[in-house]
Amino acid sequence: MLPAFPDFADVSAGSCLEARRLVARLPSYADFSMVFLHCYAAELRIGLAEHRTNLVVRFTDRRTNSPTCSFAGHGPAAETARVLLASLRGAGHLPELCLIPKEAAMQLGAGCFVVEPDPAHFEYLLDVEQIAAFEGRKFKQRRNHVNRFRARSAAQAVPLDLSDATMHGAVLRLCGEWRAHKAQRCPPAMSVFGEDDLGPIAHFLLLAHTLPHVALGLFDGRELIAFAICELTEGGSAIAHFVKANTWTFPGAFDAMMQETARALLARGCLRLNIQEDLGSPSLRFFKRSYRPVALLEKYRVREREAISLSKPVQVLAGEG
Repeated sequence: MLPAFPDFADVSAGSCLEARRLVARLPSYADFSMVFLHCYAAELRIGLAEHRTNLVVRFTDRRTNSPTCSFAGHGPAAETARVLLASLRGAGHLPELCLIPKEAAMQLGAGCFVVEPDPAHFEYLLDVEQIAAFEGRKFKQRRNHVNRFRARSAAQAVPLDLSDATMHGAVLRLCGEWRAHKAQRCPPAMSVFGEDDLGPIAHFLLLAHTLPHVALGLFDGRELIAFAICELTEGGSAIAHFVKANTWTFPGAFDAMMQETARALLARGCLRLNIQEDLGSPSLRFFKRSYRPVALLEKYRVREREAISLSKPVQVLAGEG
């Protein structure tokens, strides 16, 4: 069991399984996924707790570099929001909740809360069958990219054995090359997150044997030129956590990697692929929309409309008071 708020557990295999139980039957938001929680636990100082059968996630808001909270689950949303906001206020932090899923946000009455959409953190859902085929006019550019790539390379898609230390080296080497070329502002070397995620990828490789995933690579001969790491979730869905491709030497490799990944997921019964948020970046937004998402997972920011008085003393975030 997770500790009751305001106490928090560190991210571990056990605490993540409890977190997964609390958000079962909800859409597969990346922020509450096992891979994200494990890989970003240290960077974002993530803690996990339970409040009235809701999962509470404490983390560092990258915009303000200060602690904040999110929550999701099937418990009373308004009560959890009030308690979390009061705790943040009592600890001297900005009383605002971040990354609140639509399913919880829509339960919050306008009388007590200001609930605002946060489009920079909406997550894009792709139709896996469409990406596997790249058919029709709307995918003409993607299809052309793949065709040009296939005309120049006989690269093969192969499942990655992430228990192999040699494969770890190949993945990290490609990540390092990707980062170097991005720094030089070479032609597009896309990250699913649009940021340098070398640290989280290295952390994932150490834990891969404990996490549900599909890992696929494109090899040109013996050289790894692209890879994709996805987490399998409930309801025929998957989350693309890490995708990298050597597009400076192999134009079209990213689209080929996405298509091969979709085919592998389709074979496992996955119908939706979450490629996560655009972080407010116009270029990343354009890129993700070019894959013709069929739905968005909406997230919201929540703050108090006015000071909320509680009948009980304010509970301060563990470690803050």
